[in-house]
Amino acid sequence: MKRLLILLLAALVAMPATFTGDGSPTAAAAQRKATRKRTTTRPAARKTAARKKPVARRGAVRAGQPTQTYNLNTGGQKAMLTVKPTVKRVVRRRNGRRIVTYHRIDQQPVCERFNGIDVSHYQNSIRWKHLKENNDISFVYVKATEGELLRDEFYEVNMARARETGLKVGSYHFFRANVPAEKQFENFRAIVKTGNQDLIPMIDVENTNAVPYKEMKQNLQKLIDLFTEYYGQKPLLYSMTSFYNSYLAGSFTDYPLMIGGYSRKPVLVDEKDYVIWQFTAHGKVEGINGNCDLDVFNTGHGIEEILFNMDAAREKEQERNRYNPFSPENLQRQTRPASQDATAPRTAPKPGEIPHLAPPARPAEPRLPETFNEQKIEDLIKDKK
Repeated sequence: MKRLLILLLAALVAMPATFTGDGSPTAAAAQRKATRKRTTTRPAARKTAARKKPVARRGAVRAGQPTQTYNLNTGGQKAMLTVKPTVKRVVRRRNGRRIVTYHRIDQQPVCERFNGIDVSHYQNSIRWKHLKENNDISFVYVKATEGELLRDEFYEVNMARARETGLKVGSYHFFRANVPAEKQFENFRAIVKTGNQDLIPMIDVENTNAVPYKEMKQNLQKLIDLFTEYYGQKPLLYSMTSFYNSYLAGSFTDYPLMIGGYSRKPVLVDEKDYVIWQFTAHGKVEGINGNCDLDVFNTGHGIEEILFNMDAAREKEQERNRYNPFSPENLQRQTRPASQDATAPRTAPKPGEIPHLAPPARPAEPRLPETFNEQKIEDLIKDKK
């Protein structure tokens, strides 16, 4: 029994004191408790901090808020332009918390006048007479085709009604780099006739369609050559500033350009001078429900640079018809009577009549000299016998 009491007293002496006489913890016990608390709560604190979301200040401007609208009433134009504001993001820390605020910066229009527009089926039905009366514009480009098969459903209506109002009208094709140039040209040529064009044709180039860079350029050059050969003049090329600087700069400097740039005036890396600047895709014009693209001539350029040369187109058409057996002129020549001389007027085949090729001329029968007669022939036969 005495031995057990001695061992118990020895254990109590060896154990550090936890409480003082008044019941409060000793310094060693407090330190152990603080260490244990720090090691157990620190990971949880880290997880909580990771789950915290940035706190945005009340009234902060978000990017999705409405755009600013400006009236373009200069030069007899009754149009509006919507400009998206820029949003500046500011991150600050306060009392260990990350606070994110957004500041809206309204932008002024990069251009306050326009000379023309370009439209497609996205604008639906257009009131062309109302548009012409309320806007001082000089040209319109209408989408005709895209790729190999797509044809704009409003193309013929827009072309006819826009020309009735006296506007200069042209057609454009949306280029697809993954479609052969020959098929795209046939799609465009099938509905775009030289007789109803006031402006040179335009090719819209905006993406590569996941086609290698060299292949895309070769396909585009083929399409340009086909346009030039058929219409007798170089087409107008359209592209956005970033796309042109990345893929087209330095390769198509011999062709007129229309460049799109919405935040500022375009600057091309090859220093090519463009004819037309498309400065917005959010223009609101009298006569069109919804937005449309607004275009303005670059400094030192005018509409005379994009006018369609009808004489050059007719020369190309005559050159094609010269070697085409089914051209109107050759069909008239084939249906002409054999006795009709070259100076006589030619008659065209009747509607619904299938023209037939004229039969080849029969060779003339050999004629004997006038000095020969039947008696002399008989005498010659007798002499031979």
